Amino acid sequence: MAPAKSHPRPPSPAEPDESLDLGARDSGIRVIGEMAWGTHACMFYETKADLLDTAAAYFAAGLSQNEYCIWAVSDPIDLADAKTALRAAAPAFDRHPDAGRRPAPLRFTAAPIGI
Repeated sequence: MAPAKSHPRPPSPAEPDESLDLGARDSGIRVIGEMAWGTHACMFYETKADLLDTAAAYFAAGLSQNEYCIWAVSDPIDLADAKTALRAAAPAFDRHPDAGRRPAPLRFTAAPIGI
């Protein structure tokens, strides 16, 4: 019987991939400033405009730093609202130099009701 082939094991969170830049980066959110890669944040908002302004600034900062972004859009905003807000926060959004790369630098998705 032939020995089993060994496959390289991906790094665990305890053993991060040393090629990744895990340092602080601009969050795009004025009151937060820089935060480390992988940081989780929660936002409370009063109005639809509060949500759009903050989320668009966050994603604009991510795109400007060449990050891959996924915006899960759900009530009270829709896809058109999200794209309009992002165009205001990042005027070059539609001309982003990596807009044709795969995977795309920004993906929008609709979140199921109840999430």
